[in-house]
Amino acid sequence: MQILNETEVAEMLRCTNVALRRWRREGRGPRFIRVGRLIRYRLPDVEEFLESNASSSRAASNASGQSQGQPKADLKAEGEASRVVGGSRVN
Repeated sequence: MQILNETEVAEMLRCTNVALRRWRREGRGPRFIRVGRLIRYRLPDVEEFLESNASSSRAASNASGQSQGQPKADLKAEGEASRVVGGSRVN
């Protein structure tokens, strides 16, 4: 079993370490292992994350050519609405 550190996974995913940390907080990124204060990733978990997020241009578009997902503005608003500060939900 190959174990990767945060920097190695960030390089594989072409993202920053900060993005990986944010994804962990939000429960969106690849599965990880906490060893004391260290964060580690198993290669199969990272590969599974990539596969589960893969899409083709055909699958991502409907017949009218528009994306099937929510517009980016809606996603941002949804994320902001679900933010919790000091135990209280903030809009």
